[in-house]
Amino acid sequence: MDIQTFALSLATLLLVTIASTSGWALLGKRNYLLGGLWFILAFSGLNFLLFGLYGVSVAYDIANLCDVFSRGLGIPVVATAGLMAVTHRYRPSVRASLFVLSMVLLGTALIESVTGIAWLEPCFRIGAWAMFSVYLWYFAKRLADVGEYLHAIGVSVALFGAQVVVISTGIVDTQNRMFYFMIEGAVAAYLCLELFYAYCALERRGH
Repeated sequence: MDIQTFALSLATLLLVTIASTSGWALLGKRNYLLGGLWFILAFSGLNFLLFGLYGVSVAYDIANLCDVFSRGLGIPVVATAGLMAVTHRYRPSVRASLFVLSMVLLGTALIESVTGIAWLEPCFRIGAWAMFSVYLWYFAKRLADVGEYLHAIGVSVALFGAQVVVISTGIVDTQNRMFYFMIEGAVAAYLCLELFYAYCALERRGH
């Protein structure tokens, strides 16, 4: 195993570990949207790891679908709704959360698979991430307002990293794909970790 493959595997393993453990904790807090989203990210990383280490082709297809979901509508829409539990006291039921997750996943699959509407995917992605950016800046401000300055900065850094990954999608050349996937895994792991602890911080403050 060369250094690049090792680094990619390490970043992916980090994502799987962080997303699954914090996702389980979020489910324990009855936040089924964030918990479900985190488990999808962990599942994506696990399948990518299986493909990278053992060459399981179907695992790559699954990881790619989950990746498109998270970069497209998944993280912006679902994470916003999930974080609203501590900013707007929005707590949907298990059934409602599963409905939201399945509809976003179905919408992503349709945009990717139906001939003639694939061009809509960048439009939806840009729009969704623009709205998510506005919400996360608001989320960071709420953190700063209650004295959680480190988490406010951490959320801003996570947003910047995620935006770089999303903007780079489709423009990274083949030679740099491995490096891109490594950065994507590391950024996703950090995003999961920081949003989880920032969520807990606001929850402790009663906001």
